[in-house]
Amino acid sequence: MTNKHKPIRFILILLVMLLICGAMYWAMSAPRYKTARQTVGGMLDFTGADFSNDLFALNCEWEFYFDKLYTPADFAGGEPGASGEKSYIPVPLSWSDAGYPLYGCATYRLVIQTAEPELMILIPQISDSSIVWINGQKVFEAGRPGRTKEESVVSFRNSFVVFHPENGQAEIIVQASNSGWVGGGLHYALEIGRPDNLLRDAMTRRIVLGLFIGALMIIGLYHAVLFLHSRKDWAYLTFFLFCFFASIRFSVETNGFAALFLPGGMSVGLIRLNLLAMAMQTAALVAFIHTVFAIPITGRARIAAYTLTFAITLLVLLLPYGTMDVRLAYIALIPLLIVLADMVRAKRLKENPYNILLIFSLVLFIVWGPVNRGLKTTPLTSASL
Repeated sequence: MTNKHKPIRFILILLVMLLICGAMYWAMSAPRYKTARQTVGGMLDFTGADFSNDLFALNCEWEFYFDKLYTPADFAGGEPGASGEKSYIPVPLSWSDAGYPLYGCATYRLVIQTAEPELMILIPQISDSSIVWINGQKVFEAGRPGRTKEESVVSFRNSFVVFHPENGQAEIIVQASNSGWVGGGLHYALEIGRPDNLLRDAMTRRIVLGLFIGALMIIGLYHAVLFLHSRKDWAYLTFFLFCFFASIRFSVETNGFAALFLPGGMSVGLIRLNLLAMAMQTAALVAFIHTVFAIPITGRARIAAYTLTFAITLLVLLLPYGTMDVRLAYIALIPLLIVLADMVRAKRLKENPYNILLIFSLVLFIVWGPVNRGLKTTPLTSASL
């Protein structure tokens, strides 16, 4: 191919990547369920809803009692507590994003009306301990919610629960407490549907996730073999480490394999493993970019930034859970932002325009998680339904 055709080939490759990635964003981020209808006084009406094929998310306003841990018995005689204590909060949403303190406890309540004789609910991870009752029966427990950190037992777990509405309605009460996680309460969507439909959808998602994790591990092992045959090329080793830690992260991340299949849910140890995998994945990616683009690790400011972020990340992981805000673990992204800025100015980028595709892939991988979560968990209030 002549030199004059190379820019055309480059543009075509870039367009194909954009189309593939755009299709992936649309397919993975498009809601698989219908949004719940408007809540009125903490009651959600599913009368006439078609559950034969559709799944529904309980993305609506729930009754909310902050700093209270009420049980079904407390609601048996009407609204518990003092007058004006009840408020409403959109779900999914961390209660800290609604103006409440990040750490604390709360009770959620929602009543749904439906003519369905049997339904299943997918209860996601509720940070960082929770109990769920449906029609007065305890159907789910992860850890033990408490008013204080000392009273709480941390556990992250999700579960599928079959329930039978009584007299055409079901009362869902959720106790939750948060003593150290990045978000408190129901900040992931709860889904309901007929058992066969909900299980089929969940299994499809987990099969896709399993295939992705398997492919990531195979790619990593392939680069490990390449490094063993060419030990001078450290790019192979750093990319292997990136794939290795990324596969661990996706295996134990929120609502992933570990949370579903472990009977006791994710312990504090697995939470630390998830944060460690995220930090090491970022470190491996930084090392990979340094190697591929020949960016030297020099300068006091750069060395200080790398050392400080690594030290803070270690403190978050090593100190007792809840001692430090786990959001500080995201400080490991600072070296990545620094090296991405250097990569744009790197000489090798100018020498080979195809490295632009590498930059595009890396940036896409970095922003994929936040964008995907934002599209899936945008909370809806009564006014927007």
